Amino acid sequence: MVRKANVVFDESPPDDFDPSYPYKEPIAMLEIREYIVRVKWIDIETAEIFNG
Repeated sequence: MVRKANVVFDESPPDDFDPSYPYKEPIAMLEIREYIVRVKWIDIETAEIFNG
């Protein structure tokens, strides 16, 4: 079995997130948290690669 489609990751924060009232859209709040964690992990892994 071979996967014929590529996995596409959403690299941008959610459009419907309102930082002034984060609990308005609970799904957007979770998506922004996932986005922030993903960005932090990318920064950590990049630093580990460059610093050896």
